Amino acid sequence: MYKSRRGIKPIEIQGINAYVPKMPPKHLIDGHNIAKSFQVFKRTELPEFWEERRAEEVFQQESNPNFIDPELENFRRQEWNRRINGYWFMNGGTPTYITGMHYMYVNWWKCDFGYPDFRIPDMYKFYFDQVCIEDPNCYGSNEICNRRDGKTARLGLFLYEYVSRTPNAYAGLQSKTGTDAGKVFDLSVILPWKNLPDFFRPIYDYNNTQRSELRFYKPAKKGRQAAQNFGGAGKELQSIINYKNSNIFSYDGYKLHRYGGDEVGKTEEVNVWERHQVVMPCMEQNGEIIGKAYYTTTVEDMKSGGEPFKQLWEASDPAVRSANGRTKSGLYKYYKPAYLGYKYDQFGFPREKEAKKYYMAERELRKNDPRALSSYIRKFSFTEEEAFMVDGDSCEFNAMILNERLSYLNLTPNIVARGDFIWKDGIEPDGDNEGQVVFVHNKTNGKFRISWLPPRHEETNLVKRTRVIRGVPQYIPMNDQKFVIATDPIDHGVTVDGRRSNAAAYVFRKFDLLADNPKKVDEEGRLDWETHNFVVQYIHRPNEPTLYYKDMIKLCFYFGCQILAENQKRGIITYFQNAGFGAFIMNRPRETFTMSTNAQDTPGIPSSKPMIQQYTGKLQTFVEYHGHRIAFKELISDLLGFDPNKPTKFDATVAAGFTLIAAEKEQVKAQDTVGGLQYVQFYDNRGNRSKPFG
Repeated sequence: MYKSRRGIKPIEIQGINAYVPKMPPKHLIDGHNIAKSFQVFKRTELPEFWEERRAEEVFQQESNPNFIDPELENFRRQEWNRRINGYWFMNGGTPTYITGMHYMYVNWWKCDFGYPDFRIPDMYKFYFDQVCIEDPNCYGSNEICNRRDGKTARLGLFLYEYVSRTPNAYAGLQSKTGTDAGKVFDLSVILPWKNLPDFFRPIYDYNNTQRSELRFYKPAKKGRQAAQNFGGAGKELQSIINYKNSNIFSYDGYKLHRYGGDEVGKTEEVNVWERHQVVMPCMEQNGEIIGKAYYTTTVEDMKSGGEPFKQLWEASDPAVRSANGRTKSGLYKYYKPAYLGYKYDQFGFPREKEAKKYYMAERELRKNDPRALSSYIRKFSFTEEEAFMVDGDSCEFNAMILNERLSYLNLTPNIVARGDFIWKDGIEPDGDNEGQVVFVHNKTNGKFRISWLPPRHEETNLVKRTRVIRGVPQYIPMNDQKFVIATDPIDHGVTVDGRRSNAAAYVFRKFDLLADNPKKVDEEGRLDWETHNFVVQYIHRPNEPTLYYKDMIKLCFYFGCQILAENQKRGIITYFQNAGFGAFIMNRPRETFTMSTNAQDTPGIPSSKPMIQQYTGKLQTFVEYHGHRIAFKELISDLLGFDPNKPTKFDATVAAGFTLIAAEKEQVKAQDTVGGLQYVQFYDNRGNRSKPFG
């Protein structure tokens, strides 16, 4: 399914393309000759005469090893063909293809809950897995799904299917602990294997007393009983499936053709990211990938194994690859929302509306218990962000407000648009041209996300050209009373800990009495303003810092306001000054001074411990009163995980914190006439006017 086929339109599944085989003639598709309402997947069971005829076949083979019952052999060939090549059947009037492994799963892989039902979401997951298996640049899949989804059963089959038909193959399994791995091995490998027909059970060593592995070696015992009940069928493969404890180095040095990582998001004993670095080379030989992995999990508290798994997850994005065509982890991530795994109709389609209604009702029951709510949402999440939701007692901010807002944004499209700020007609300001910045929509690659822009063009590009210094025109902002920008800048592409850094910036729309009533609240009694909020977000990894500096100049030019930047990375400050935009760089707000002298009255602001404490406090207040109005999911996710002791990992939070400091810098704003009185407006950190006078 990995290679494209002429005339076959690809199916896009979470960032990768899958190509189903060419459909056979309709009369060869199972169910073609029955009514649509009855066209569903039906298990192909062993023929009624199977046991009796099979016993006779074994008896005859004792004296004639070449004896084969033709009807039994035809059935065996049919099922092996479906296992290897997949299966077509009519499903509610639609010709439907499932992979060979999916066929094995629904038709023969009987677990403790019985045989799995056919489900459309499973069909797409098996498509995805088949692409991962066939893709020479992929080590396997990395899956998040809800509980009771059958993921452990699929994992067991993944380990068994290849190894049980391949000579000298090796498969390994790990889970949260060695005990957990043993349970998964027993329930998802051994139990289904015991329920398979003998033609899918290769010769195995039933004398082996180690319960931690299944060895496809020829047993010492021979004869009729061994062949019928123990030895299985076919030639000796000399292949093994086993499990080990969760230790990082348990499989170090092994050659792994299949590897299973169960509940990798809940593994506390080891760092699963570091363990993956040990496992990866075990699936490679001379630069070629020879093994495939299957990671699966629900996610628990970030402090209980979730954080290393999140690192593994983010490194598994198929949209981000090296020059060799591989993701950082070598895996491809696959997310399945809970509402696709609740209930299904007769054709295997999920009842999404019914599921969402059910899960939202369950969330409502837990709304007054933040920890229980976040735990439930992680187990039955609707989005990737919810899967990594943070508990309130481990978050610096009001996690309930942030989680609720994140859930709302994930279910509400079109809150934010994506695009770029560019110079109109490509003409930048110089001695002859004024220059004008415009916003253009770019849904695919836009670097900026916006929730609001000034509705009229005359309200933008409020910039004044003053004088020329050394041939460079100088510009000053003319709209500081309405907007402010702050940024967590970059000077280099990579941080000291090896993480590629993001440049982050936010535009803040200041409170405006002409647009808002200070007392306006929504139906839940929360402040309901249009202003006093972040309206533009920039989180981007440029190839080199100059591109980011140019983006910030265009942003400042469009809104006509100053920008507050961390001054320990002076690249952006120097660039603005050399380009004639030095007046756009905000000096450190006086209220942040830690000394009484003017020595700290310098361009930009330091990222010091006192500053971190200050912007953390301002963000806490903002979230408490305005968190329900934040429009950017990336900011909310960053706030949920923010650690003030490691601020360099949280670009969005740092930029937003600097923005609030800049927004609350005491300055005389434009005068308004209200009721015959003139007011010079000052606002506290809740957005309330605090110093009126006339």
